[in-house]
Amino acid sequence: MIRSRPARAHSHSAPLSGLGLASLLGLLFALPGAWEVWLANGQLFTTDSDIAVVVQDSIWLTPLGRDLILFGLTQTLLHIVFGLGCWALACASEFAWPRSGVSRRLWIFAWYLLCGFWLLVFHADLFPRTHLGTRYLPLAHYELFGIEFTTLTGTLLACALGATTMAAIWHAWRGRSSTRPATRRILVTTAVLACTVVIAASIGSGLRPVGTSAQPHIILLGIDSLRPERNVGPDSASLTPRLDQFLAPAVIFDDAITPLPRTYPSWVSLLTGRHPHSSGAIVNLLPREMVDTTGSLPELLHARGYRTVYATDEVRFSNIDESYGFDDAIIPPIGAADFLIGVLSDMPLSNLLTNTTIGRWLLPHAYANRAFAKLYDPDTFVERLDTELRFDEPTFLALHLTLPHWPYFWRDKSTTQNPENSRLIASYAAAVRRTDRQFSDIIALLRARGALVNAIVVVLSDHGESLGTADDLPFADPGDPPAAYPTGHGTNVLSPNQYRVVLAWQTFGETPLGTLHPAHTDAPVSLEDIAPTLVDALELRASHQADGRSLVDLLHRVPDAGQAFSGRIRFTETEFNPPGFEPGTTPNPDQFKSAVSNYRLNPTTGRLELTARAVQTTVLLNRQYAAIQGNRVLAALPSQHGGYRYVVADRSRDAGKSAAGPPDPDSDATLTALGNALRQRFPALRPMPTAQPE
Repeated sequence: MIRSRPARAHSHSAPLSGLGLASLLGLLFALPGAWEVWLANGQLFTTDSDIAVVVQDSIWLTPLGRDLILFGLTQTLLHIVFGLGCWALACASEFAWPRSGVSRRLWIFAWYLLCGFWLLVFHADLFPRTHLGTRYLPLAHYELFGIEFTTLTGTLLACALGATTMAAIWHAWRGRSSTRPATRRILVTTAVLACTVVIAASIGSGLRPVGTSAQPHIILLGIDSLRPERNVGPDSASLTPRLDQFLAPAVIFDDAITPLPRTYPSWVSLLTGRHPHSSGAIVNLLPREMVDTTGSLPELLHARGYRTVYATDEVRFSNIDESYGFDDAIIPPIGAADFLIGVLSDMPLSNLLTNTTIGRWLLPHAYANRAFAKLYDPDTFVERLDTELRFDEPTFLALHLTLPHWPYFWRDKSTTQNPENSRLIASYAAAVRRTDRQFSDIIALLRARGALVNAIVVVLSDHGESLGTADDLPFADPGDPPAAYPTGHGTNVLSPNQYRVVLAWQTFGETPLGTLHPAHTDAPVSLEDIAPTLVDALELRASHQADGRSLVDLLHRVPDAGQAFSGRIRFTETEFNPPGFEPGTTPNPDQFKSAVSNYRLNPTTGRLELTARAVQTTVLLNRQYAAIQGNRVLAALPSQHGGYRYVVADRSRDAGKSAAGPPDPDSDATLTALGNALRQRFPALRPMPTAQPE
């Protein structure tokens, strides 16, 4: 009798067993990050939250809702893929160690714990300022046998992966002959594909188009919050040696100001040549239809045949995009999602991908976005520019770097932030130093593309910065306490460090502006002068009257050119400053809700905008105004009892004095002229018309 041979036990589990467990574990890996987000920001998502003040209706059919849904789906996908990765490693471990007797489920748990633990400590080491990073940072830096835990777990994981891979390859090659050809085909195909990808990427990086334009490229390089004096604090060495070296051959304007020390009004002014109260750009986050940029510099250059590009790494409060006359905008996505996703981004998997090519497509709100300060890597923005910029035709590039803006840190900064002046100064100085490196990398990129063979380059800052020191308020009364010293920008018109800006011009090759020679000039100029200067030099046909002036004669050092500027009156003012939002402070819940109530969500665009009521009342309430002529400053400051009190200051003496009202016409003709100019420029200072009797 022939006996049937007993069925041979399978040494491996069914091909798809454990998939459900692995997917579930991957989703559970999101819980630590979600819990930290809830602990830190849970109050934002209650029915009586600050978000509810802004969002009056359902958001799910708006662009904001779409972005939040996509963000949620991306997080779900990433965590499922993480679980599937653990499953794949478990399958490989079964194949590599067939005699171990360990089930696939146990292998999944083992790889999940090892990979998950390493991800948590590695994430903390890479992004120490995130909520989850702060939680695990002590563990990441804990030393065992003299080795940090991050290094130890990474080494353990690498050894486990290496051993499993080698064992799997060994079994594939030494296994049954029927399996060898298929295994060989898989290995060879994988190797060929990997080499093809590497070679294609290398060739592609070397095929960037080089600029060969007959017309000069026009390049505006802006740096946020950069003070003209960059030797901040006790260290007298410059914080920007690379920038200083680049500007050595330039014409530098030592007395340049911005009409309003905030990014959006400043940039609209330099693009249009018009004062904020002429264009309507009097505050950040205005509805687009309230700002008139007709005839802007990018529009005029586009008509001349230029490709116009705007690039920046932060758009949270300055919503400049293609609608301002640009053909392309290399910017993060604009909208309320920029605020909310920034709050929700505390997941290790997505954070670790943020500064990668994958992150560019899956996480567009976080990629190269300075607003996500805890995740921001300055090199990532340079890499994005390297990928998207081209100069194969005449190009107008307006580029703005925002790293020196509050909160003065980025992903790999380990110093803590607090209100102390010394800490503010140190953090600001560190941010400026890092921006100097970033600026240098961008200049190298422009040179490599041939953009600086024939170009006009303007280097500028949109405003300065106050750091709460005595020199930030030189006109203060001697008896004022240090707490009265201003911080930030757009908060005090008597703080020159807020409204004075960097402005330098340089030419490369043969340009219509001619060859500029290195020089310093103390002529009183403004960011409003940039557009009129380029219109004049390039002989563009302007469609609107500019408030700024052409600087061409000053750039060419024409004799007596400065005389035309000697009596010039320039203006500056403060912006919307809700209580509790000064650098170094944290608003309490009531202050936060009061400030947020001035905004609304535009359901069509998904953008956060000031309400019409806020623009007409809150924004212009308590605003300071100043007129500057030579060394004389006349400032109108809101009085606690209504109306305005006036302060007269002399910039050459660093002294100021208060006056009860507008200057007396009989006492000082210069101050009278400043007072008249103030009232003409700013409607809020004009006397209310008296009612006429019927």
